[in-house]
Amino acid sequence: MSHPSIKATSDVGRGAAGNGRALPLGGRGGAQTLPIRGGSSPSMGRGGHQSSSARPTGYGDDEFTDPKSQIYNPQPEAPSAAVAAKEERDRPNAGPLVFEDLGDDIPLPVRPGFGTSGIRINLRTNHFALSLDLEKTMHRYSIMISDPEIPIGRKRRQFFSVIFNEIPEFQAMRNRVATDYADTMITAGELELGPLHTKEYRLPYHELGELPRSSTKASRVVISLAGVVPTSETSRYLESIPGDSTDLEHRLATLQALNIVVNATPNEDPTVWQASRNVFAQFPRNDNPTNMKVYEKMDLAGGLIGVRAYYSSTKTSTARILLNLHGQCSPFYPELSLLVLMKTFLGKCDDPLALENFIQRLRVRFKYIKDEKNQPYETFKNIQGFSHKKDPQGSPNSRGNADQDHGTSNTIKFHCAKYSRVMTVTEYFSKEHGIELKYPKAPVVNFGSDARPVWIPAELGVVEPGQPYRGKLNDEQTSNMLLIAARGPAENARRLVGAGAQVIGIHANNPILSAFGISISTKMIVVPARVLQPPTILYGDGKTIIPRDASWNLTGTKFYAPGTLKNWSYLRCGRSIFTHQHLQALRNQIKECGLGNTAPMPADDYHAELGIGADEKTDKALHGVMQKAKKDGVKFLFVILDTEAKAIHARLKFLADVVIGKPFNEASQNLLIGDQAFNIQFFSQAV
Repeated sequence: MSHPSIKATSDVGRGAAGNGRALPLGGRGGAQTLPIRGGSSPSMGRGGHQSSSARPTGYGDDEFTDPKSQIYNPQPEAPSAAVAAKEERDRPNAGPLVFEDLGDDIPLPVRPGFGTSGIRINLRTNHFALSLDLEKTMHRYSIMISDPEIPIGRKRRQFFSVIFNEIPEFQAMRNRVATDYADTMITAGELELGPLHTKEYRLPYHELGELPRSSTKASRVVISLAGVVPTSETSRYLESIPGDSTDLEHRLATLQALNIVVNATPNEDPTVWQASRNVFAQFPRNDNPTNMKVYEKMDLAGGLIGVRAYYSSTKTSTARILLNLHGQCSPFYPELSLLVLMKTFLGKCDDPLALENFIQRLRVRFKYIKDEKNQPYETFKNIQGFSHKKDPQGSPNSRGNADQDHGTSNTIKFHCAKYSRVMTVTEYFSKEHGIELKYPKAPVVNFGSDARPVWIPAELGVVEPGQPYRGKLNDEQTSNMLLIAARGPAENARRLVGAGAQVIGIHANNPILSAFGISISTKMIVVPARVLQPPTILYGDGKTIIPRDASWNLTGTKFYAPGTLKNWSYLRCGRSIFTHQHLQALRNQIKECGLGNTAPMPADDYHAELGIGADEKTDKALHGVMQKAKKDGVKFLFVILDTEAKAIHARLKFLADVVIGKPFNEASQNLLIGDQAFNIQFFSQAV
């Protein structure tokens, strides 16, 4: 018996994957069109689309993966005696656990539920003890940059490098200054800013390794002392008794300063990249950007890689400050030839608009321009997009910058003032740079603006490493990401104290932390815990169940006080199949659980034709049929999907919970396929 597919097409990148034409990405002869839907170029090595069945051995593994070691316990350790002693001192002052008349401010007890039941054990947590040298003073400064051309982001971070390298007051402050790259700076020592503790500077912006252009306007920078970081007050707060609200005032200011200082190490490490706020990642550089060999164990498919990243933040706890460190997985663009990245994306989606959205604004590295000594040097540019045909009506909103859409180096022409004639991109690079393009029929990329395009062939550029992907992953990429991210506790612990500590800079010889009087333990803290006996669950007919591993099987059980399931029906979506045998198995389980034997309301009209993913057709069909079920008086709807697409599930849940206001349960088609025993177990859990 054949069954419909359980996979659905979903959005890729920042544009929807449609039925657009294939982009020509070939060489100098023949049709030379990139193989689409799973093809792989010979120059791409293993960098083409990687299907789930073609994942390499050890996918997602690294040096911390050890299937034989399921317990992380490098050496026995006890919880902090100082913390335990303070908790015992605080218990009499904690007050009872009372829930009446709490009002807006809930006075939580110090240790709710503290007792002696169960088996006492010690647990390691993903926290590290942080110590402060109170003899060292940290100062907080505000920084104002009055230049709208330097917003938050990469350009502003580069301008901070200019500030630190060119303002004399900072040149002697190496390792003693940290910033959030927005408007706050923390220093280990006071800056000489004059009697008013404020000073104004004028600095022109320029890129790393470049001199400022003569035409660049200098930006106004004002640095002012905002105060001293209250570390001593925070230390007193940690030792205070419960209910002493006067010590809470300075805690958040200290934690903000500590977060800025701790993050200074990964922020200044050129081999570490920021995935998001306080999240840092490190992955290998690609010495051969024509293929994805170095990334094969983290290849998410479609031109993305899954990189383990680490989030850190400081927090106050009983008698100490802790650094919280945990791992996550973030999607990044690989360091790869731009042309190969485009090929890799098109191996999964042949929509040129989706490809343009996927690579737009990426920072790309080039090395074809030569200096006065005829030596090539690196330049960097950001992608604007492909060519777009000019609007003959001259619309001001048109992106038109050429005579055709998605033009190639052979077809895009422009007037070159140096040679006083119109040239193709291929001709220009041959005459000006002595470069004979290998792929002149590949789409040429605009690195300027729509009004003033700068055409450069994709084969000459390499995508800069460390650029996180901000779009939505498709189902396959999400599945691959989970394979990389979902690991056991022991492996996660080894990775935290290994790679995580290295990325964040948790080690004894960290010059930045030392300058600020901060030290962080390299060992995770140990806390006491208790293993409680599971409760006994009472079902109908006096049957009892003791859960194992926090779960139990409902097969063959009746509820202690069952209700009656009335006015229920089922909804088939797309090409899903729900046979009479399926219905009978569901009804039998409803009856066995003591919920009655009411037949479902007629469901002949409860069928929704689905589109591609969560598109307008799908939304309209689901909304219409669920509105009809509500009008017919259906109180509970069992939904059968022909796909596991998360977007469909999300729309169903939104429509049921928010729009329609009715409960529903769902099953994917593949869960209804199999032997009778599996069906019984599934339906018992569904009920």
